[in-house]
Amino acid sequence: VTKTATRDRILANGTTETVDLVNEVSVVRADDVIHYTVTIENTGNVAFGAGDRGQDNFTAVGTLIGEDGNIEGGKYGDIKGVSTLEPGSSVTKYYTYKVLPGDEERGRIANNASAQIKTGPGVDDTIRGLAAVNVKVEKPHGVTYTFENYDNLPTEVQTLLPTQDTNKYYKGDSVTVRAPKETSKTIGNTTYSFAGWHVDGVKVTESTYTMGDKDVTFVGKWTKEEQQPET
Repeated sequence: VTKTATRDRILANGTTETVDLVNEVSVVRADDVIHYTVTIENTGNVAFGAGDRGQDNFTAVGTLIGEDGNIEGGKYGDIKGVSTLEPGSSVTKYYTYKVLPGDEERGRIANNASAQIKTGPGVDDTIRGLAAVNVKVEKPHGVTYTFENYDNLPTEVQTLLPTQDTNKYYKGDSVTVRAPKETSKTIGNTTYSFAGWHVDGVKVTESTYTMGDKDVTFVGKWTKEEQQPET
């Protein structure tokens, strides 16, 4: 039994990236499309017969689309044509699955193919073959903007907070850092000046930020300068 898989991902520029998946190593994302290929070959010198069978076991949120019928997540489907294989012949089946947002919470998609072949008529021994392509599902992260000591700032400064970013980002993605609506605000005799965004206490000095493996909060800091009233 052999099983291979590739995944297709539509990139930001509209092109499709296709890569081979490695069992227990590769990582996929929501909206990726996984293509599985399963082959069962009779490498012996005796034809398979009744009772010999192949199965594909699938674990995910959605449904695996296959030419022998669809397989709901958490269930298995039969691989047809195994019981009639002659020595040296094989059967190959193709399956497709589109990764769903719900798979992110599970964190894993498992697809295992197996074959159970009796060693001969009236013999209890069974030869079993197994092949798998199990992959991790990457979870995206969010971005939030806030001001330090937000509740203690004047309303006129609070309203300078930029519109929140509702996009989702994966580790390594580039986030365009949003600017406040204004960087300076004078209220009466007090001038508030924006002193930049900070992440985990470190000032962000570039206009873009490389996403890590967690949600990010940009904390904006303000300085204020009191001007003496003219007399």
